[in-house]
Amino acid sequence: MSKELVKLALDLRKGKITNYSKDEANEVLRQELIELNGGSDKLNPKSFRKHPEMFEIIEQVLDIAISEGITDQFQDFVETVQLDWGDTQVFTLPENRLFDVSIVADGNGDIRRDRLDSSEVTVRTKTYAVAIYEELHRILAGRVSFDRMIDVVARSYNAKIQEEIYNAIYNSFDQLNATYRATGAFSENTLIDLIAHVEASTNSQAMILGTKSALSKVVRSTLTDDMLDERNRMGYIGVFNGSPLVEIRQTHKAGTDDFAINNNFLIIAPNGLEPFVKLILEGDSLIEEVTEGRKDMQREYRFIKKAGFAVLASENYAIYRME
Repeated sequence: MSKELVKLALDLRKGKITNYSKDEANEVLRQELIELNGGSDKLNPKSFRKHPEMFEIIEQVLDIAISEGITDQFQDFVETVQLDWGDTQVFTLPENRLFDVSIVADGNGDIRRDRLDSSEVTVRTKTYAVAIYEELHRILAGRVSFDRMIDVVARSYNAKIQEEIYNAIYNSFDQLNATYRATGAFSENTLIDLIAHVEASTNSQAMILGTKSALSKVVRSTLTDDMLDERNRMGYIGVFNGSPLVEIRQTHKAGTDDFAINNNFLIIAPNGLEPFVKLILEGDSLIEEVTEGRKDMQREYRFIKKAGFAVLASENYAIYRME
């Protein structure tokens, strides 16, 4: 039955249910959770120990929802790797440069030897947690829908991962070769140069990534009618000097109305090559019971999932910080 419940929950979240209305599907899920909770619509100190199946259903749904959300958010420049508990991932970074090619006279064997050096990066994970006791309690009581809880928890987790990845990229600015970083008011020529260097370094077409606000700052001295139409429809032109513009979805920092991603920087990255950001998801998602740190001894349930990432600050991408 668990597989059917997980499928129903995921179909509900995606709006793909066929045998029920949205309200009916949420009620089916609520009643199934109540049954798994021993027939009770309330949580008590024994719920976690006596009815683990209820929590396992939520774990499975969130595990898939988060993985799908991360893939949708980062598919353009992040490689996501799923590991078993306790495993680590080491990435080998080959040096990205061309060998010198010499012109020599016949019979002259004196050529300087070159070699490609490489380094390794081990991605360590840490635990990210979202408190869910109150939401689970409200589901069982019928005061909030199941799909609403799954959506909020999955988006909260993914927003935190998104914020940390983009902050890490932004802060990698000083690690880049001076050729691959620029600051100042937007300049067509500056962006054209960054694109040219990334394409020469990678032998691949470059793409320009940024929030909608950041992409809106990418302008041409002369705009065609088609470009003006794109700006009206999307908020930015679709292509700059042959390079596509790719929007990064903005989000808020948890509990605030502050933007999580800087609206004044662009990432110029190769399109279709190995991503320069590595994201590791370790093990399955878990829900744990917590009492430590609470003076009232009230139970708390936390959804936890381990993740880690690394930004490979090589000459494969460029950053433009606009003022």
